[in-house]
Order: sequence, then structure tokens, then C-alpha cells
Amino acid sequence: YMVCGVTTGVMGVHFVPFALNEGIDKGTAAIAFGLLSGVNLIGVALAGIISDQLKRKDVLAVIYMIRALAFFCLIIFPASTGLWIFAVIAGMSWLATVPLTSSLTSEIYGVKNIGMLAGVLTLIHQLGGAAAVYAAGLIFTSTGAYNLIFSASVILLIGAALLSFMVREKAYSSRFQAAPSVA
Repeated sequence: YMVCGVTTGVMGVHFVPFALNEGIDKGTAAIAFGLLSGVNLIGVALAGIISDQLKRKDVLAVIYMIRALAFFCLIIFPASTGLWIFAVIAGMSWLATVPLTSSLTSEIYGVKNIGMLAGVLTLIHQLGGAAAVYAAGLIFTSTGAYNLIFSASVILLIGAALLSFMVREKAYSSRFQAAPSVA
């Protein structure tokens, strides 16, 4: 979940500066980020629906891979095209991690302490985001470009996807445990 914070934090703060650095005006960048937010509505809804049918950890892993693809597109396409491709692809994954992470946490660790656990998860998410925003600023200041930041995001997202796939959801999630028998 820290990787989610890293990637959403970086783009939440550096999306418009990236666009400006690439010769795209603020208004266009803001519209592209608005598109990302609009597509996010669809992504969150689909993630919830799909995760009720499949293993949540697998859906979460795919969401991280989708976001990795979005960042990869910022690297390989010219910014004038990549910005829009990123907005659509990343929009499908933007906040879709939140309900899946919360659901997995409550199903694996139980609902008794979900308030505390959700708080810790949010803290980890925000610490990752804050550190990444600062680091991205330092890297951009020293290199004049965002490619290193976007490349690191791709690597981190692939790692998060692999870790998500490794969660032993069937073994520990209350969703997959046998219901107690009624005597």
C-alpha cells in the first residue's frame, strides 16, 4: 500500500509540473488529470465488483500492473500523447487499491481491530507518498526530467503486484474459511 501512496502522491503533486516541463499548458494538464479522476470512478466500481467474484489479492495485483503500464506509457510516448494515455490507464487503477486493501485487511486480520489497522495502512500510504513527492522534487531538480521517477514507479508497482499475488488469501481470509456449522 506504500507503493500506492508513492505513485499517487508523486502524480498528485508533479502531474502539472511534468506537463509544464514538457511544453503542455496548465489547463490541458488539469483537464487530463480531471479525465483521470473521472475514469477512476469506473475503475473503483469495477474493482469492487470484480473482487467480489475473484480473489481480491489477484485483482489488487492486476491493478498495480495496470498502474505500472500507465507510468511506462509516460516514459515511451511523447508527453503530448502519454499524458492522455496515462490519464485513462492510471484512472482505472487510481483509488481502486483502497477498497481491496481494506477488504483484504479485514478479511485476513478480522474486523475487531480494523480501525487501528486501517489507520496504520493509511499512515504507511501517506508516508510513502510524502517521501516520494519530496524525492521526486529532488530528482527533478538535479536531472531536469521525470523519467527516473517514472521508471522507479514502474519497478515499485511491479514489485507491489508480485507481493500482492503472493498473499495467501485462501489460507487466511475469512471469505474462504468454512462457515461454522450450526448444531
